[in-house]
Amino acid sequence: MALEAASPAADAAATGGAAAAAKQRILRLNPPTLFDATPFGYTQIAVDTATRVAYFSGLTSMNTAAEVVGTTTAEQFSLARAALGAALAAVGATTADILKLTVLVVDYSDADMPALVEIGKTLGLPASTLIGVPVLALPGLRVELDATVAVSAEAVERLRKEDGL
Repeated sequence: MALEAASPAADAAATGGAAAAAKQRILRLNPPTLFDATPFGYTQIAVDTATRVAYFSGLTSMNTAAEVVGTTTAEQFSLARAALGAALAAVGATTADILKLTVLVVDYSDADMPALVEIGKTLGLPASTLIGVPVLALPGLRVELDATVAVSAEAVERLRKEDGL
């Protein structure tokens, strides 16, 4: 799993000292189960190790080669849900740990509601917001899931060790 230190912490670490290590607060992850978002200018997951909260970038139906898969909203809901599962696993969390879910749907209509309700039920009914949008980041994308997730102290320690902290 590719982990990167947050820029301010990396800058502080470069200057040395215990205070710099203590400031190593944000871990940025691009797990191999999701596409590497670095070429797009972001990471898939940011974990605040002090608050033990993970922030997931918009998870979509893109495969690990960063290709859009699925053409219907229902297909993309299912694939985005699988990507959410992969992100949860990467931080040692489960659907019970989802604090907030934001769902973005291109050209949302009432016909999309059954898939949305099913996603919510399988995720344990987290706090949620649905936003209909005219377009997402890449042509063909119809669904994006953005989540805020609680992370256990044990998982934070594992992630820190993986990052060499």
